[in-house]
Amino acid sequence: MTPFQVFRRWLRRAPLGQKVMSATAAMAVLAALLWSVVPAGSQSGSGALGANGYGARSQSGATANSQSANSAASATGSNTGAGSGSNSPGGAQGPSQGVASTGGVASTGGVGSNGSHCVSPPGSAPGVTATQINIAILIVNLAGPAADSTFGIESPQDQQSGFQAVINNINSNGGVACRKLVPTFYQANPADQSSLQALCLTIVQSNVFAVVDPGAYANYAPGLNCYGQNHIPYFEGYQLDRSQATTYYPYLFSFDTLDSSYKNGILGLKELGFFSASNGFKKLGLLYRDCYPDLVSQEFSLLSQVGVSSSDISSYDIGCPQALASPSDIENAVLKFQQAGVTNMTEVFELGDMATFTNVSQQQGFHPRWGIGDDGILEISNGAEAPNAQNLNGAMAITASRNGENNVASLAASPTAGTQKCDAILQTVGLSPVYTHAQVGNQCDQLWMLQAAVGDAPELSQNALAAGLQRAGSIDFSYPQGPNNFRAGGTTVGGQFWREDEYTSSCDCWQVVNPNWYPSF
Repeated sequence: MTPFQVFRRWLRRAPLGQKVMSATAAMAVLAALLWSVVPAGSQSGSGALGANGYGARSQSGATANSQSANSAASATGSNTGAGSGSNSPGGAQGPSQGVASTGGVASTGGVGSNGSHCVSPPGSAPGVTATQINIAILIVNLAGPAADSTFGIESPQDQQSGFQAVINNINSNGGVACRKLVPTFYQANPADQSSLQALCLTIVQSNVFAVVDPGAYANYAPGLNCYGQNHIPYFEGYQLDRSQATTYYPYLFSFDTLDSSYKNGILGLKELGFFSASNGFKKLGLLYRDCYPDLVSQEFSLLSQVGVSSSDISSYDIGCPQALASPSDIENAVLKFQQAGVTNMTEVFELGDMATFTNVSQQQGFHPRWGIGDDGILEISNGAEAPNAQNLNGAMAITASRNGENNVASLAASPTAGTQKCDAILQTVGLSPVYTHAQVGNQCDQLWMLQAAVGDAPELSQNALAAGLQRAGSIDFSYPQGPNNFRAGGTTVGGQFWREDEYTSSCDCWQVVNPNWYPSF
């Protein structure tokens, strides 16, 4: 942070009495005047995305954000770059992002790279002392190593090592709001909902400032709501239901919302011809859970909007199982879709059952083409619960994440500055690069999000972090998270851009089809 940036932050946050006293000191005034005529230099907090604050579609086929251009812009803090817009649905201007010296965030959060010239937001809050900010970090542990590896989840030991490494890096570079982050780790089993509710109440009583969760509450809304009800900032490593984010604003933060993922999915698939008869579309199979009725209603509404009539849809409701659906339900769904003449498939909140569904489909000779709004399925398509590669071959996914770029040589060769930063941090504790284990990249992103929200907050209080994130503007997230724009009022989630991936059986993996980013619908 430059001296001028520190001075401006002090002007905004210092108590009135302190300003008056400083005004009487002639030398201080003179120094301030000297600072005011010196350019502040490039501000990595600007993160400009274009004249209107976000990437906009154009018909030229040009884009300001090819992967290599974005990487270069991130490394320098500039907003330049060009790439090909061919093979895209119209081309786009994408975001260029600056990267600061601390933690890869687009704002320094009031802390200099060496911890000096630190200006804390005013105020106080639970879990905060003069020297530290106490946070709770959840460690996902289903039921031992076998269950964790089945779903491609990092071991509890690796999860904790990754989080601690990122915290150590943040603390060694000045901390957050002039304080050290001090974590308390709690193990959480996503399949045990009663224990999740109890865990929230335990954490509420522990007097922490904020909670960081890689995804333990992803399938248990009441437990997640508990944090919002108790006004504890909660940073999730999955996707919120927008109604939760709105109801408990400004306390719930995440990488995206489920309704945005499904909306981008249907409208993006429409642009790419997924529902076109000329591409073989005849009938759509919709497999869904009714855990979030609003998402299911939205899905049917969106399908109608893109011209898929109710007579062209065969649907199957799995219910809302606590973990995986029963095999008999999956078999009945496959049989129903096959008999209905389904040619194309999509889903709502069914990511955990994709392995069983595609395996049963393959056994029954049912080979629909999948089109997916990425609700996390790209990230879990590994391990023992990976989908059947032959059955999923040719599937299309509309995603706000960077998943799939690791499987494209030209993109993997030029990772973003945030990805490189995260890899360097994880390497200090012997963890593999994020291109091999996407979930550990989320650990960097969650803590950088917290760092930016606290550091740029107008005051040090738990209800001011949304304003801090909006001031930060954007964060140069590590893989697997994509570009973001938090500037709009009321924003506590990412997911402002999307691009297309395709699943191919030649590598049993998702691959980015077009590196360009498009504004979310």
